[in-house]
Amino acid sequence: MYRRNSVIITAAGVMALLANVAWDRFDQYAKAKESPTNWFYVNNINVADGKAFDSKLPIIYDRIILRPFYGEWRAEIHQAQTQFTVCFGSGESYYEPKDTLPNAGVSLEWFMGRKCDLSPGQYYLEVNYKISPLNYPDKTYRAVSNLFTLNPPS
Repeated sequence: MYRRNSVIITAAGVMALLANVAWDRFDQYAKAKESPTNWFYVNNINVADGKAFDSKLPIIYDRIILRPFYGEWRAEIHQAQTQFTVCFGSGESYYEPKDTLPNAGVSLEWFMGRKCDLSPGQYYLEVNYKISPLNYPDKTYRAVSNLFTLNPPS
C-alpha cells in the first residue's frame, strides 16, 4: 500500500511539473505574440510643407500610450527620391498613458531631438520604436510620416 501511494504521489508531482512547464511555455508564447499596439501606437505623423533649413517646422504627432513601458526610438528623415537618410535622432524614455503632447503639435527639432538643416526637396520621416514592457519580450513598432516639401528660403 505504501509503495502504491508513493507511486501515485510521484506521478502526480511529475504531472504537476509538466503542467507548470507547459503553462509557462504557453504564457511566453502568448506574451511574444501580443501586439505592440496594446502599449503604444501612432495615429498620425504629419510634417507641414515649409522652407528649407527651418528647424521649427511644425509636426502633428498623434500618438497614444495605452500601458506603461520603457521605450527607445530612432527617427530618420529620408530624402524622398533617393531614400537616403539625411538626418537622424534617437532617444529613450519611460512612457505612461498620462504623457500627452500639445494639441498644437511639436517642432521638427523637438521631434528629432536635434536640429536638422534640410535643403530644398521632398522628404519623409520614419520612426522605429523599441517597446520594452515589464515582464514581456521587447516589441518593435514603425511609423512613417507623409511626404513633405521644403522650398528654398525667401
